Amino acid sequence: MKKIIATLSSIILLLSFGACSEADSTPMLSLETERDCIINYFGKDYNCTLSFLNDNVESVTLNSPETMSGLSFRCSNGKYTVSLGSLICNSDSLLIPNNSFPVIVSNLMVELRKNKESIKLSPDGNGYSYSPPNKNSYTIKTDNNGHITKIMLGNN
Repeated sequence: MKKIIATLSSIILLLSFGACSEADSTPMLSLETERDCIINYFGKDYNCTLSFLNDNVESVTLNSPETMSGLSFRCSNGKYTVSLGSLICNSDSLLIPNNSFPVIVSNLMVELRKNKESIKLSPDGNGYSYSPPNKNSYTIKTDNNGHITKIMLGNN
């Protein structure tokens, strides 16, 4: 009888460890060094490369539409660079309006980096999504590994 109780206790103990060790399969938001994604800005899609280069450097480079391909906006410790090919403009203050595409995307990238640990992705079709609570300013779509595939800004 003692052997049966000991065996049952061992089995229950092993099963309880298995239940506790089962990890949540929802990924965390991944902010890779570089990631191609689509940014939908007020109904228009832009193919972009987002770059999270280090703690204080973010950039976005437009890959399409073709007329804007190669246009890059970079923010590094409060210094801004806008470039297209060999044309480069550096400034201590952003010369672009605060409600413009590059400023909104740059601010979003800073916000994502700052709040990465608290962002909880939700299952959404073929991947995951996140929209900040009490804000309808953006929605992020990710793949199953938490890599950003699409950002929707403005009226979505």
